[in-house]
Amino acid sequence: MTRIAKRQRTSCRTGYSRIRLELRPHEQPWLASVTPALAQHLFYIEANLEFSYFVTSNHYLSDIVGLYCLSLFLDGEGMAARRRVYRQRIEFEMAKQVYPDGGDYEASTGYHVLVMQLFATGLLLMRTEAASPPAPAFVELLGMMFRFLNTLASSSGELPHVGDCDDGRTELLADDLRQMILCPHRGMSSLKVSNLLGLGQRLFGEGEGAGDDAAWYGLTETTRVPYSKPKANAPPGGPSTVLPNSGIGVLRNGSAELLFFAMPNGIFGKGSHTHNDKLSFVLRVDGEEVLSDSGTGCYTRDLATRNRFRSTAAHNTLLIDGTEQNRVPPGPGGCFYLGNEAAVSSIKEGGKAGGCFLRASHTGYGSLGVTHTRTIRTMDGEPSFVIEDELAGEGFHDIEFNLQLASNRNADLTQDESSIKCRIFGNPQVQLEVIGPTGLQGAMLPSLLSTAYGVTIPAMKMRLWGKAAIPTRIVTRISWTDVKEMQRGHAASTQEASIRPAVLEGVHPV
Repeated sequence: MTRIAKRQRTSCRTGYSRIRLELRPHEQPWLASVTPALAQHLFYIEANLEFSYFVTSNHYLSDIVGLYCLSLFLDGEGMAARRRVYRQRIEFEMAKQVYPDGGDYEASTGYHVLVMQLFATGLLLMRTEAASPPAPAFVELLGMMFRFLNTLASSSGELPHVGDCDDGRTELLADDLRQMILCPHRGMSSLKVSNLLGLGQRLFGEGEGAGDDAAWYGLTETTRVPYSKPKANAPPGGPSTVLPNSGIGVLRNGSAELLFFAMPNGIFGKGSHTHNDKLSFVLRVDGEEVLSDSGTGCYTRDLATRNRFRSTAAHNTLLIDGTEQNRVPPGPGGCFYLGNEAAVSSIKEGGKAGGCFLRASHTGYGSLGVTHTRTIRTMDGEPSFVIEDELAGEGFHDIEFNLQLASNRNADLTQDESSIKCRIFGNPQVQLEVIGPTGLQGAMLPSLLSTAYGVTIPAMKMRLWGKAAIPTRIVTRISWTDVKEMQRGHAASTQEASIRPAVLEGVHPV
């Protein structure tokens, strides 16, 4: 049985559980015919569990949530014992698969959504067993998973496509259905999850999101917030937030957010759904992505596309000598595996009178004798981020720096002796200025984005390249017109300013 079929059947089982008490007498024969089929499903899944003593993932979790749901629906010999066993296994997998900061350990925003929805379904099912409340540790971590999502989501409830995403859901919520009906497939973004965030808001009293689906679960305005907010860490806010276990940082500056990714390979290094995105970032201004992650594309049906979208060059980071951060095994056997060469440091967070910074490094170019460290800074009073890429080591190396534009953005590029400048058109307009080693070149090139599984759409990317002696440094300044500040009467007078003064005034080092 495929994992997609199992997820669909998990959804069907929850639906059957809801309607069981709502059927009229003349509809009972239908229920009598469906019940044996559900029992057969239970026995079949029990005989084909996707379990391993080495690793478990969303596949096994889908199995046991479905089995727990079936055991609640079905009566008869052994069902009460099954309820206890599968409930305990769900709680155990929460402790195993979810980091203390709330991130799913598969290093993917798409799979975080699926896994969180599976655990939320488990909690809602546990609520039907009123005599046995869910374990506090389970509830706490589920609350942290929702907080994780709120930290990364835009103001409209959209997540960046980081790592793999196959659009999996336990159940399709109202915003999923709305997109399916109203959007052409190429216009969909499968990580618009406002209604899922709304369910978390009703459960934990934190964050925002539409409440349509929460009401379907009985979580209305008068019955909301049955559980307290997570105790660990603080809700997202302030100039920066770091999710230390997941390896994600968020730097905020006026109307802009920069999401910084130094994620360890998922599932203890296996990297099944991990991409070569170490030290990459996503930029949002006024809630809309300007610089994006490329997404997933597809899986086994086209290995070239699969590997293109998880390659280093598909992300907003540095590529050295054409070498992948983590080895990408060739052939079908490597489709859900990456090497684990690029060990990442913890994200260092700090600030001083002039602004805040995030910093991390990785070892993916250790075979070349090169270490990449990236620092991202805000400058107080300026609508800008400054990104410093340091390459430590020795020798001459080819350097490539790619910046993927969002699908609705275009840009032009100019170059002089001291820097490369790029204007990204849109509302607001965003400027980039890059200063690096002598001889650095740049061009705007056609690219592809994937915001829904199996779909690719045309886009543009900025590609910079050159050969340089290492150690060396590349400094990128990103600036924009901060509409909120302008409305307060503050002109963005520094928008076209050069990077050089900021660097010379002590931006580096800390």
